[in-house]
Amino acid sequence: MSVFTAAIYSKMNGDATLTALLNSYNGNPAVFSGDRIPDNAELPYITISGNIAVSRADTKTTQGREILRDIGCWDHQSSSVLKVENIAERVHDLFHRVALTITGHTNWLTEASGPITTPPEEGVFGRIVTLRIISEEN
Repeated sequence: MSVFTAAIYSKMNGDATLTALLNSYNGNPAVFSGDRIPDNAELPYITISGNIAVSRADTKTTQGREILRDIGCWDHQSSSVLKVENIAERVHDLFHRVALTITGHTNWLTEASGPITTPPEEGVFGRIVTLRIISEEN
């Protein structure tokens, strides 16, 4: 797990309001990173994408990065869309203009945009919150 993924995961995993809205998986809140969700994972859950964009955020004396990450929030269509919207709004609020603790980096700015609706998937409601993280490498 990259230091960015670990920081995002830790922030969500440590928020009791958010984790109360999620199912659990192996005794932990159902928050997954990587490209594959375990086959036996049950909705509602959250997915952390890899970087969807990366650019340099260097200054004259420092090296930095700007990354974009999508956080997917998912729930059954058989339930109300309100639950997945509440999950996504909580994710947004956890990250928008809040400093992250990123190993080996100083976080200059974290912004959240969205949530936006995902393309339809059979039986699943989805919302995406996009994070913009700008950090300086220590």
